[in-house]
Amino acid sequence: MRLVNIQNLTLDYSGLAKIEPHNYLEICRYFANQIMELPTISPDDLVKHGEWIYWEGWRGNYDCRIDGARCSLCGYSHETVYNVTNPKESLSNYCPNCGAKMDGGKENV
Repeated sequence: MRLVNIQNLTLDYSGLAKIEPHNYLEICRYFANQIMELPTISPDDLVKHGEWIYWEGWRGNYDCRIDGARCSLCGYSHETVYNVTNPKESLSNYCPNCGAKMDGGKENV
């Protein structure tokens, strides 16, 4: 199976005049050959890449410190786990809102 980008697909109908109207198999082959000529794309090109923008701050109770982060792509706020040695490690590897892979951006892949 190949992944192809069909957003810019323009089918050529000019060759249909050479195919008999009831020869459905040949008509399907005609269009399938055009689709097979499209360039292949990598599955990695479909993955959104982002990073957690990390901050520390006070929220709610005055004696309760909350470490948090937001997604660099969609802005989703993600609160981390309390009382952990490294709060950054408690963040998800993927944004639960937009599905972006949190690896620091595409240039860091």
